[in-house]
Amino acid sequence: MKKRGEAKLVWFAVQTVLFVRQARRAGGVYQRELKYADAAVSVEYTAQTDLREGSAVRGMIRVCVSAAPPHRRRQRWLHAYLKLCETLADDIMIVTLPPCPVREKLLKRGYVEVSKHSLMLDLRAA
Repeated sequence: MKKRGEAKLVWFAVQTVLFVRQARRAGGVYQRELKYADAAVSVEYTAQTDLREGSAVRGMIRVCVSAAPPHRRRQRWLHAYLKLCETLADDIMIVTLPPCPVREKLLKRGYVEVSKHSLMLDLRAA
């Protein structure tokens, strides 16, 4: 039998992969709210957007974590979920989340702070 965190991760992963596949095929900007037990995220997929300096970004994913469990051990699923989202994004990954231990892990992995609650990872540089 799966633990609650594993079931949560699987549910979020399946829903996100299906959403990104559909959004990628359709093009444009799409957003979806996902909720499971004590967690809630909003996932936005942008097929392409132009930046101020003239370059284009494609396949950008933005994840807004609106509800995350406060206990460190219950946040492992969130860290794993964000890693999955990175694999689905083409150029840029943006994460907006409340202060939590996952934030520090993301900063150590190369994310940069772009606002008080938002972090960005430029996958083009990897």
